[in-house]
Amino acid sequence: MEFIANLFRENNNLLDIFFLVAIMDIVTGWIKASVKKVWLSSLSWNGLWKKVSSFVLIILAKILDFIIKENGIQFQFSVYNLFISLLILTEIGSIVENLYESEFVEYLKQILKKAKDTITKDF
Repeated sequence: MEFIANLFRENNNLLDIFFLVAIMDIVTGWIKASVKKVWLSSLSWNGLWKKVSSFVLIILAKILDFIIKENGIQFQFSVYNLFISLLILTEIGSIVENLYESEFVEYLKQILKKAKDTITKDF
């Protein structure tokens, strides 16, 4: 376990960003399920399983980078950085999808319309 901890000892902003967007994806998924009144535990468990799988794959990518470096192989990029960046983009796509399907866009339009009506009414 210490080996894995040492792999992540360096300053790792990408990992922090991944954790943040993963949590945001879970929360927006719950909001979507609540709005649509379609709360299926199987979907929730499936989503959480995907998150756990992503964390395992992140660890494997970091181990792969370690093995590559230990064998003197030089890449101009890190497998870990590439992989976690793709996971972050996937999570962002899922967040946008959750917001769209939870009718957040329509809710935001209503708020903006009320604000516009209030502002234009005063003039």
